[in-house]
Amino acid sequence: MDTDAEETVDVAGTAVGAGAKVRLVPRERGTDAQDVFVRGRIATVRAVRTDVDGGRWLAVTLDDDPGAELFAAQGRYRYFGVDEVQPVAGDEGA
Repeated sequence: MDTDAEETVDVAGTAVGAGAKVRLVPRERGTDAQDVFVRGRIATVRAVRTDVDGGRWLAVTLDDDPGAELFAAQGRYRYFGVDEVQPVAGDEGA
């Protein structure tokens, strides 16, 4: 992953960037086995990254993970493509 973070990326017509809440909806097929366990959970976007091929990825931490702040402080994130998340309305992610 590129270390240069972008500000925002378009997800279903909504600008999503650091601090945004998203619902995780990883692909049904060809996904990492770990992603199955986080399907439907709410996460906070920590950064938008671009890989060397130009693909965009959201670095996220799970909101209900008690270690989320520790992982963020260490720069340890889960990465999802922009097609694997849904923006969350303001009060839905609370």
